[in-house]
Amino acid sequence: MLRSKKFRRFEKMILFAIALVLLGASVTGAFLAFRNSQWRLGLVSAGVLAIAVVYFYAAKRGKPL
Repeated sequence: MLRSKKFRRFEKMILFAIALVLLGASVTGAFLAFRNSQWRLGLVSAGVLAIAVVYFYAAKRGKPL
């Protein structure tokens, strides 16, 4: 995401797809963490969720952050 131009429509769709995959992975990780009482996995899933939010925000704005 280090560029000065706006994203094209296809690039926005790719960012949105990556964000959805990361969101799904973080929700799955959080579910497994709470199920198995593993706080480290919960922290990792929270970090992945933060990255997913950044990707969603970049796709919504249409330009790099």
